[in-house]
Amino acid sequence: MKDRILKFIISLNIVGVIVCLFLSNYIVFDGFEHIKISYLVSEGYVPYRDFFEHHHPLLWYMFAPIMYILPHNFALAYYVSRIFSLIFSCIMLFIIGKIINRFLGGKDIILYFLIILFMFFPMWFCISHLKPDIIARVFYFLGLYYFFCYAEKFQTKDMVYCAISFTFAFLALQNIIISIFPLIVPSVYLWTKQKKIVKDIAVSSIIPLVIMASIVVVYVVYDIWEPYFQLNWILNAHLFEYMHIYDISLLLLWKYPVLIGLGTWLWQIKKRQASFYTNTIGLLCIAEIIQHIYFKAVFHHYLIILFIFLAMLAAPVAASIKNKIASIVMLIATLVIFGLNFNYVWHYDTQIFPKVKALNPKEDEYIFNECFRYVNVYSKKISYYQLFSMMAQIDNILFNRYPDYDVNEFIETNKVKYLDYINIPKKYRDPSDFNEFSRFKISDETLSKYEEVEPALWRRKEEYQ
Repeated sequence: MKDRILKFIISLNIVGVIVCLFLSNYIVFDGFEHIKISYLVSEGYVPYRDFFEHHHPLLWYMFAPIMYILPHNFALAYYVSRIFSLIFSCIMLFIIGKIINRFLGGKDIILYFLIILFMFFPMWFCISHLKPDIIARVFYFLGLYYFFCYAEKFQTKDMVYCAISFTFAFLALQNIIISIFPLIVPSVYLWTKQKKIVKDIAVSSIIPLVIMASIVVVYVVYDIWEPYFQLNWILNAHLFEYMHIYDISLLLLWKYPVLIGLGTWLWQIKKRQASFYTNTIGLLCIAEIIQHIYFKAVFHHYLIILFIFLAMLAAPVAASIKNKIASIVMLIATLVIFGLNFNYVWHYDTQIFPKVKALNPKEDEYIFNECFRYVNVYSKKISYYQLFSMMAQIDNILFNRYPDYDVNEFIETNKVKYLDYINIPKKYRDPSDFNEFSRFKISDETLSKYEEVEPALWRRKEEYQ
């Protein structure tokens, strides 16, 4: 009966993932961004030099060949990107399963891990959402697997594989370094057991250093080192104080699951069931919590690694409960959470994708993105700033990159067909609309040449074409 209940629960979550894969459009905007950027890369444009971006580039160069092959069909590119992401997420889950099977209690724990993990509803849609995190998480957990392999047998090759994996995780997402850094603590512990770890770390650093040095050379040759550093490090360090100063961290919404997860770790420590591997996961979990307290998690997908660690800590405890009543309680809890998850997903489903699909803009119909809701993936590149004009403002505040850049002049010069713009009444506008940064704001005069055809979507009137 217990096995049937567990399999039924897993089946429910698979249904949730499939539904979100094809129907839910939650946090679709970032997916639009990376499809668009991958397309630009497939056209031969160089990130940072030819267009603005503030992420590491590995994802775009992996997805660009697909964009190059695909016909220019927005819906097709969108769904292919989601299937691409789901495949890599499944690879990540497979790697985590290997970690659990070998180091955290055996294959019987894996089922409980998956059930607990998918109780965190963002997992349903985040695992099929095209973002650099998708690639970074695969290499991050692969690196963690090899780190544990090294801790088990102290074989140099495992540390080499670990270092290479973490390097590729970093090439996909720069802030993954914050999740890697805490491994210094268990490394010091291993050093007390086996002094050769210092030599092995030195040996394992050779290939990553060669990779990183090669990339630096390429950046210098293509004259993108300076903008790369500015956009990926300096701008990102200031991003939240400009864009999310009034937002709260979504970590607060998950405080009780976080406490329960940490409680299962403490329970294992008390029962003397916490191994080196369990304690390492616990340490990494605490590091994730601290990270998201210091850097606000304003979107749920920032918390995915934390959710994974919490599920890894809780799964062995859940598996140890043999009571039949506990299984029934788990089933009831899952059904409740399943219903809440669907409600949450659909509540935040903005239906932007169907509207963009219906709009089907031609390649010469540029969409100026002020609020980043409608994106024309295949439009020609006519500006350094391709997406979300707020980024142009922050970039110019920090680096004065284009001191003469003016959105109204840009819109008029290029006879932009569509404006992706929420018109806020003048009395409610930010004071910066009227200061020296007004050149980044769409003026009333410019807006008068457009008509609103969808919420936040404005089309240029025929007399101004």
